[in-house]
Amino acid sequence: MGLIFDVLWVGLGYGAVDALFLNVMPVVAVWNGFSAVGWTDAWPGKIAAGLVALLASLLVTLLYHLGYPEFRNLKVTLVLLGNALITLAFLVSGNPLGAVVSHVAMHVAAVFQGPETMIQLPPHYSTNRVELAESK
Repeated sequence: MGLIFDVLWVGLGYGAVDALFLNVMPVVAVWNGFSAVGWTDAWPGKIAAGLVALLASLLVTLLYHLGYPEFRNLKVTLVLLGNALITLAFLVSGNPLGAVVSHVAMHVAAVFQGPETMIQLPPHYSTNRVELAESK
């Protein structure tokens, strides 16, 4: 029961919401801003919008993860690298599912690697999700 809970909530649910907030929303916001002033009509503007969107996604990712004490060190660079690749999946394909599916896959894979040992999974503290799931 604990594994099913972790896959459904931490893998699918949290992974999808995480992807939307960290990888999709910043890109959509920047792209819409650039589009509103006509900068995405030509390739140079599209490339500039994509670069700024990637930076916006990385900024949101950085600020979000710095809220966790265990990421206030060089570990955050691994998070930024992973999220840059995930955001690029959206930017290159033009489809937000590229970011959502890859982010969810990373969370589900981390569940199977061991929720207590993987930094990709919440909570990042000693609470045991299995006990939480079984108490309900």
